[in-house]
Amino acid sequence: MDDGLDYAAEHRPELMQAKYGVDAAKGALMVARSGHMPQVAASATQQWSDSSWPGDDNGKWGVGVNVSMNVFDTGVTLSKIHGAEADLKKAEETYRNTVDSVNLDVRSNYLGLREAEKRISTTKLAVEQADEDYRIAQLRYMSGVGTNTDVLDAQVALTQAKTNYTKSLYDYNTSKTALETSIGVPMENPVTAVKVQAAKTAEAAKATEEAAK
Repeated sequence: MDDGLDYAAEHRPELMQAKYGVDAAKGALMVARSGHMPQVAASATQQWSDSSWPGDDNGKWGVGVNVSMNVFDTGVTLSKIHGAEADLKKAEETYRNTVDSVNLDVRSNYLGLREAEKRISTTKLAVEQADEDYRIAQLRYMSGVGTNTDVLDAQVALTQAKTNYTKSLYDYNTSKTALETSIGVPMENPVTAVKVQAAKTAEAAKATEEAAK
């Protein structure tokens, strides 16, 4: 599960978008705070002069530094800083909520997949047991010990067991697709993928039924 959470943290688009939102808000706060910083400008010049071309006998140079700071801005900079801080807190809260939502989604789908996986084993054993019960009911009926009703009941139970097994396979594939989607695995069309998997599951279940006869 931890691998799935880590993968989702890097590939779920809404998480990446929320993270970019935090980064952008931090950048905006830095820009707002720069309004209280002094502005420094530096310059350098060099000149040559002479009575003839190219005129490089007499040279002089100069360097200058200009520092300015806006002290009286009637609170405009402070207001921008407060607004940027509020935006950053909002972006961070959005990111935390998105992380919690994605993690819950991944955990729920992972647990659903594990539960569906267990039901495959359980329902498979149920099919085997129901098939044996059906075989015994037929033998009892042919021996005159059992009744036709016993055979029909065993046949219904076998059919239900096979149906449950088929459903468990379908639920497993559906849960697998949901987990892949929740961790951000690229998929062109998850719905189509589920239908394809369901078709494969139905074919596998049909083969199982034929083998059980």
